[in-house]
Formats: sequence, C-alpha cells, structure tokens
Amino acid sequence: MVALLIALLTVGSPAPSANAPGALAHRFHVGYANMAVEGNQVLCRVRFFADDLEEALKQYGHDNGFSLEATKETEALFLRYLGDRFQLEADANRLTASILQSGEESQGSELMWWYVLQYEASADIAEVKLRNTMLFEAFEDQKNIVRVQHFPSEQRQTLYFTAGAEEYAFAL
Repeated sequence: MVALLIALLTVGSPAPSANAPGALAHRFHVGYANMAVEGNQVLCRVRFFADDLEEALKQYGHDNGFSLEATKETEALFLRYLGDRFQLEADANRLTASILQSGEESQGSELMWWYVLQYEASADIAEVKLRNTMLFEAFEDQKNIVRVQHFPSEQRQTLYFTAGAEEYAFAL
C-alpha cells in the first residue's frame, strides 16, 4: 500500500516552470502537496522551491548559516517547522508526521525540495482538518496548494492556502 500511495503522490504534482513563455524566474512563492488518505493512514508529498524552503528554515532555526541538505539535523528542523506550520487533524486528533523520503529535483531551471511524509491515526479517518501556513512568515505572497485524494472512494479536493485562508476542514 505504501509503495502505491507514494507512486500516486509523485504523479501529477505540477510546478510552474520558470522557463514557461512569459514567466519570470521564480518571482512567486508557492508550495505544493499531494495527500493520500486511506484507512488510518495519510501519505503526503510536499514540495517547495529549494531556496524558499531554505530561507524559511533559516529564519525558523535562527541560523543564518543554515543550508538545506539531506541530513538528520535538517530533517529534525523540518519536522519541528512542519509541526508548527502544517497542522493535520483526523477526527479532531492532531497527527504527527514522520519522514519516509526526501530529495531535490529540477523543475526547469529551478531546484525543488520535497518530502514524503506519513501520518497515522488511531482509527480510520472520517474527517480531516488542515492548517497550512508553510513559508507564510518568509514570503508575504506565499501560496500553498494541497490536493487530497481519499481511497477507496477516490474523492478528491484541492485546497488553496493563502494569508486569511489558512485552514480547511472536510469529511471524507
């Protein structure tokens, strides 16, 4: 099940290309997430421009020398940041993420940084509440898009988070 959900999370997660006609190289700030919910499990792949995530973590950790890299220290910092900025509740119970994978990829001329996260509830999930303010403190124009898909119903929702629209709740 985990391999299938990871495959589903990595397919179809578009990011604007800095090379698109008329596009300005990274003059906007956006984060993407694909979330799959099945039974009591949630798998989520989050992705940001690497320089934006690095800046947010640098501010969060109060460390001007911070550099985004695949280390246990960076993962620990990211998990603390995630817990403060990406708050997922299932049936009114706050869930805690663990990192399954992370990495860097190119999108046009831009570097993206991603994490695959796993959450586990104590019972099958019927209602979800999500508050997402990731990178809002670093960039006043930050936008976050989260696509949610429930299995086996295949119910889908796309959530658009901005300052003033930071939280959504819905039944599955």
